[in-house]
This record gives sequence, C-alpha cells and structure tokens, in this order.
Amino acid sequence: MRVSVCIIANQLRGVKKCLDSVVKWGTEIVLVNTNPSLTALKLLADQYQCSYYTYDWNDDFAAARNFAASQAQYDWIMTLDSDEYLLTGSPLPFFMENDLSKTVGTVARTSFTSSDEQTGVSHEIEARLYSRKYFKYQGLVHEQLVLRSATPIEVDYVSSRIGLGHTGYHNLVMLAAKSYRNEQLLKKELLTKPKDAYIYYQLGRSYLVRKEYELALAAFKKSLANQVQAKTYSLDCLKGLLTTYQALKLNNNLVAAAKAYRSLYEGDGDSFYFIAGLFSLAGLYNQAASYYETCLSLNNSQFAERRADGYQIWLKLGEAYRKAKAIEQAEYCYQRASDKMDVDTLMLTGNSYFKQANYEQASMFYLAALKHDPQGLTLLELVCQLCLTYLKVKNYDQALKAALIFKDELNGQADYLFTLGNIYLAQGKFEAALENYRLTILRGNSRDEGINSWLSYYNQGVIYEYQNKLGLAQKAYQKCRNYEPARKRLQNLYPTKKG
Repeated sequence: MRVSVCIIANQLRGVKKCLDSVVKWGTEIVLVNTNPSLTALKLLADQYQCSYYTYDWNDDFAAARNFAASQAQYDWIMTLDSDEYLLTGSPLPFFMENDLSKTVGTVARTSFTSSDEQTGVSHEIEARLYSRKYFKYQGLVHEQLVLRSATPIEVDYVSSRIGLGHTGYHNLVMLAAKSYRNEQLLKKELLTKPKDAYIYYQLGRSYLVRKEYELALAAFKKSLANQVQAKTYSLDCLKGLLTTYQALKLNNNLVAAAKAYRSLYEGDGDSFYFIAGLFSLAGLYNQAASYYETCLSLNNSQFAERRADGYQIWLKLGEAYRKAKAIEQAEYCYQRASDKMDVDTLMLTGNSYFKQANYEQASMFYLAALKHDPQGLTLLELVCQLCLTYLKVKNYDQALKAALIFKDELNGQADYLFTLGNIYLAQGKFEAALENYRLTILRGNSRDEGINSWLSYYNQGVIYEYQNKLGLAQKAYQKCRNYEPARKRLQNLYPTKKG
C-alpha cells in the first residue's frame, strides 16, 4: 500500500492501540515524538517498525503535521492522532478513486467521553487523507488542510468510508486543560486573521468544553456569520450553536437557528437525530418527534440502531410522543422498538425506565422480555423486577399474579421468595409474608447478602412490631447486624430513659 500513516504523539497513552489498529495494513507508519522526555516512545516505534522522528514542539500543530508528512516515504498521507484508532475501512480506495490535486478525504470519528465506549458519544467529520504534493496543513491549533497552490481551486471533500474511534476525551479534566491551551493559540492566530470563521468555530468548541456558554455562543455566531459558503466544519459549528442555545435555555433561538440553517443538514438522518435530542432536552417534544420522524424516513444513519430496522430510533420517537401526550403513537413506537430487541436489551431498557421511575414503560419491556422465554438468572431478575414495578404503582394484585405464574420455576430462589414476601406484606397478608421471609433466609442463595439475612429479618421485625409481638420483633431486629433502620426500630421499642 503506497500510503504513509503519520502520527504525532507526546504521550504513551493510546499510542499502542492506535498502532495495533493500522499495523495490519503493512504500510509505512511515521511516528513523530514532540515530547523530548518521552524516550519510551522510541521503544514502541521499534516494536512496530515505525519510521521514528523527534520534533521540537513550537506551539504549532500544522508545522508538526507538515514535518511528519515531509519525512514520509509516500506522497499519499493519512493523518492520525495518537489517541485515535481504526474502527472500519482502508485508505487505499480513496487514493485510487479520486483526483488528488483537488480532493481531500474525510473520516467519521466517534469520540468517547467514558471508558466503556457506550456513553458520552459524539461524532465528527475530519479531513485526514491527502496528497502532500497538493496539500499541506495550516493553523497553530485545530489545523486545516489547504492547497499548496495559490491558484484558487474548489476543494472537494470526499468520504473515505473510514471510521475512527477517539479516546482523547476520556479525561475531562485534561480536556478542559487542553481547551485553555487551545484558546490561547487560537486567539494568537486571530490577531492576524480577525475574520477567520474556522478559528471562531474552534474557539466556540473550547468554550463549550468548559461550559462557558455565553462565550461559546458568541464564537459560534461569529463563525457562521463569516462563512461565505458551507465548509466541512459548518455542520459541526451549527451543532455547537444549537447545543449552546439549549444549554442557555434559549428555546426560541434553538428552533429558529435549526430552521434557518436547515440546508446544512438536509438529507442527513444523523443530524436530524442529534437536533431531535436537543429539542427533547429543551422540552420541545413535538419538534423532537418531527425530527425523529424525519431521521426515520431518511433511513440513512451510519448507525444501525438509528435506522428503521434498529430499535433506538423507535425508542426515542416513542419517548418524544409520550412526553408530547400522544399516547397512541408512543405505544406504537415502543412496540416497534421492543420487537427489534433481544432479551438482554429489553431487560436493560426496562431497568433504565425503572431508574427513571417510569414504571409503566419498565413493565412493558419486562413483559416483552419474558415473551422470549428466558431461563435461569435472567428469568429470576425479570420476574422480580416486573413485580417490583407493580409494587411501585401499588398494583399489588397484579404483582402477586405475575409472581405466582413462575412459582414452579423460581420457588427455590431466595430473591423470588423475598419478592413474594414483599407482595404479601404490601397486601397485609402478614403470615404469608413471614413464611416467605423465613424461606428466603433458609434458602440463602441470593447474590444480595442483605436479602439472605438482615433485610428479611428486618421485614419480619416490622410485621411483628405491627402485630404487637414486641419480643419477636426485638429478636428479628437484633439479627440485622448493623443495619441502621433496625437499630432505630430497637431504640424506639425500648427508649433509653433520661435522668
């Protein structure tokens, strides 16, 4: 492959994962170290057979990028940050299929702000593939690719169909520190380019990281005002502006800006999905539903869960309809979502609604999961959670009915017996409750040690106290170890006399 992958690094974190993801291409990897004290990077470079160079850092990211490209064996360059790694794709098709004298290749980058790579996800489009014969980097920070020739040519930005993961946002403290550094470099550059839309865009991003929303708003507005024509970053700039309006609770501005700049995202399902999320956060549920509907009809998201055959888009649309009081539409969407989930996803979704105290939706997903005929611990957890949702809304008869359906399968499980005891307690059937708590303690096979002992003893004590069997209540509470509610009950049973 006649491509050189150029990586700039000033720390070890993330570099190995980056190299592991691209070494399979068997092409040249240029690794440039901008931190003179980081000698261990040379050992890593040798391990992966990289072309290794050092560079004296001078607060100029473009200069470092251009240095790396100048040391490359090939003219075809793909640039990576050391905290990025390949998810999908290969650079060769882009270079083979395009006129490199006027074309730059973009990648779809997914940034994760939590280490489990499930939450705190953002998406960016970055220009990263180019021929060094025709392009170079420019800009002290958040550098851009520009033509080497002074002859004005319209540059085409073409998707390379490469997907990258990015872990540089895991450490939010470090991210904030970077934003302060970037702010100073951007302001320095702004002195010579006072109307540069890209610099204002990047300033807005720095302020947004630190939640300095008023400053971010001003920067994003200046960037959009100075964009004579759409740029590769125009859509991200708009998303920054809309995010800022939502954070400042400027809902009218949010709606107006989304409408005014719709041409930037028309036909892009992921953008409609993103903006729908902002509308939901702002409490604009009708607008959110409309945008989710558009995402659904476009059906062109790069994420399967957001397309019509995925569950996430239906779930989000159902939520928007529910909050907009369109119950019939909401129930239809929830049903479509549940039809596309496996039992584990159904249970996780139910648990999520349960934590939000949205018990009606939680029970719906638990019931859908039970239709998959789960076994073992999955069945146990589903039944217990379903019964608990009914208890939360004081539907005690439904809770008992649901529990008894699975008595034969679960009667030997402490968690099930404890749940059954709680149902009988809520119904005022105290003897049945006491018996189930006794059996819970006897089984003792719950993964929750409290259920096996002090929680069951405590509930027995409450019943005995209610029945005025104070001696039995005292014995039950004394078996609760250091469980604070039990200690308080004991003190109330036998208050210490003063004086």
